[in-house]
Amino acid sequence: MSQPSVILTAASYDHTIRFWEAKSGRCYRTILYPDTRVNRLEITPDKHFLAAAGNPHIRLFDVSSNSPQSDLRAPGCQREYESRAAVSSVVLHPNQTELMSGDQDGNIHV
Repeated sequence: MSQPSVILTAASYDHTIRFWEAKSGRCYRTILYPDTRVNRLEITPDKHFLAAAGNPHIRLFDVSSNSPQSDLRAPGCQREYESRAAVSSVVLHPNQTELMSGDQDGNIHV
């Protein structure tokens, strides 16, 4: 089956991530996310990958496959960043070398 042109994703307390076809509203794929509930989902602009963030993991999924991806550039954790407050948002700069984050205390870090 071909991938829909418009993809919607949703995660729930039942530890699943579902992919929905926007036009029909049909769920066409489900991925188990057993570690924790998902706090944030983000599809890359090219629609190839889905990042799912839960505490304490962020996992990357190939949109066209059911398996989670390991780190795409190198095995293992490359860098770890700590925040004194709960992080509410993280964005990768288009130059793909800088992360920007915002926390619940109102701080923005680059």
